[in-house]
This record gives sequence, structure tokens and C-alpha cells, in this order.
Amino acid sequence: MKFVVRWLFRLLVLTLVLALALVLLKDVLLEEYLEGRLQRATGLEVRIGRLETGLFTPLLTFEDLRLYNPPEFGGAPFLVAPEVHVVYDRPALARGVVHLRLLRVHVAELVVVEDGRGGQNLRALGARWLTPGGPAGRAPFRFGGIDTVNLTLDRVRRVNLLRPDRNLALDPGIRQQVFQSLRASNDLAWALAQLAARPGLAAALAPPAPTNAPPSRPVSPAR
Repeated sequence: MKFVVRWLFRLLVLTLVLALALVLLKDVLLEEYLEGRLQRATGLEVRIGRLETGLFTPLLTFEDLRLYNPPEFGGAPFLVAPEVHVVYDRPALARGVVHLRLLRVHVAELVVVEDGRGGQNLRALGARWLTPGGPAGRAPFRFGGIDTVNLTLDRVRRVNLLRPDRNLALDPGIRQQVFQSLRASNDLAWALAQLAARPGLAAALAPPAPTNAPPSRPVSPAR
């Protein structure tokens, strides 16, 4: 569980860093640019439905943000977020520090995929991402805290590619959950650990068990 929380924290910080870096690159404020940067940084296919930036106000809004699982875990969406809204500290960013005044995230669905042989998408992605020289060690900015986090998570699904009968759909009961004054990385990791301990999330994030059943045809959700 701690491994998963640590990976999710670092993925969140890197995603925010890459997004806020666009503010310094007004001539390339394009969705395709950000999609490419996020894909190279995370190793995941990324699609952004719409991106709004404030040229004169320090805000950034993603609409219909989707991260996709790698092929070995089915290639279907891993995370679907109708909205990610960020209000950042512009003077801090100019000093190379990512300080957010507000981070509002609405996640419609988070999908935890098991390959049926003991592998899980979160753990596989985390192991790759946290390796020496990986994206976690290449962030060009320092984390400077988040004043307010407002998180909604509608649904978590646990999918077994070999045993669809073991699939689960869970409601974690997270509706506009607010955390404040997350000043350091340890504070943000603590908040993620609190969320991961919720019954719905704890069941979805539990370590996978090998499946000895023969492969069956998986049904992948539509993109």
C-alpha cells in the first residue's frame, strides 16, 4: 500500500509540474504538446479533451483528461477525470517552485487492472516510474505545497483480465473531500494514505493474487 501511495504522489507532482511548465511556454500552449510530454513522462497514453489556460490569471483547467493502461494491462482507460482545475502561485513558479493555491480534481473512474498472473497495473507502472533515472528523478521544479485540495472520486473498478467474474466496481465515497495546508511532500503522501485507507479504495488497491484459470476473452471498456 505504501508503495502505491508513494507512486501516486510522485505521478501527481510530475503531472502538475509538466502542466505548469506550459505557462512558461506561451508559444506552445497546445494540447498535443502537453499530451506528448505527459506520455513520455509517465509511459502512458494521454488524451486531453480540452485545456484552458489563463494568460493573465494563474489558472489551468483540464477537461476530459484520460490516462490509458499499457497494452499488457488491456490498453483501456486507467484514469478518467472530467475536470482538473489548478490555481497556482506564479511568483513561486518563476523561482522553480510548484506551489498550488487550489487543486480541484474530479475523477470519474480509476481502474486497477490485474493480469491474472500476479501483476497489477499500479504496481508495474510504479516500479518502472520509480527506477533510478526514471521520471521521478527528472522533475525540473520543487514541490512547494498545496493550500487546498478538493477531490471527488466517483468510482473505482478492479479488473482481472483472465477472470472477469472477479471484477469489482466500488464506490469509495469520496465527494468533495478537502485537505488543506499540505506544505510538504510528506503532507501530500499522508493525505493520499488517508484516501487509500477508505474501504472502497483499500479493496481495489490490495495486492493481486495469481489466477490459475485459463485465459478468457476480456471485455475492454470503450474509450
